[in-house]
Amino acid sequence: ILLKPPMLGHLFDFKDENPGVLFEINPKYKKAIDNPLGKKIIGLHFRGGDFKAWNEKASLKFEYYHAAIKCLSQMYDREQIKFVLFTDDTNFETYLETVQYIQKEKFDYVAEKNPMMVDFYQMTQCDVIVSSPSTYAIMATIMGKQDKLLFHNKAWVDYCVEKKEPFWMDVAEGNVPYYENDKGVHVYRVDNYMINP
Repeated sequence: ILLKPPMLGHLFDFKDENPGVLFEINPKYKKAIDNPLGKKIIGLHFRGGDFKAWNEKASLKFEYYHAAIKCLSQMYDREQIKFVLFTDDTNFETYLETVQYIQKEKFDYVAEKNPMMVDFYQMTQCDVIVSSPSTYAIMATIMGKQDKLLFHNKAWVDYCVEKKEPFWMDVAEGNVPYYENDKGVHVYRVDNYMINP
């Protein structure tokens, strides 16, 4: 697949092909997530860095991740889940607040700093992704392991719908072909403590 900017919108056209089966990665990047007990792996993606300069709204706040974690801890027994945190910016305030919260609540988690492609591979293998608005997280969601559960931030989606951005309008309307249930991805959007299935 050759991707050219802009990376979102109708340029993602996989026709009838499940994009998950198109994904191959160099074996040197295939570092598995340590999970000897076979827990549900929940990937949390944080995009700080240039996103803060690009659009402050795109740098999602702690409340979004907190709401998603609370929802997931109600969906699954806490002994059955493991959080894996992915970020390009380990000084990003939201990331630090989330690590602090996960530690305080004594959830099983890992927050390693791996090379970008190792992180990407590991995200493709998660059971659940709490996504940032980053194409990196979106592509990791639709590729690799199928039957993922995906969370998007509703406030961000609503903001993009207001700006009439095609990809996010499709997300809001449930019209993203590779998010359909028969493609294996089930979408939930989270905003503060409200969940809209």
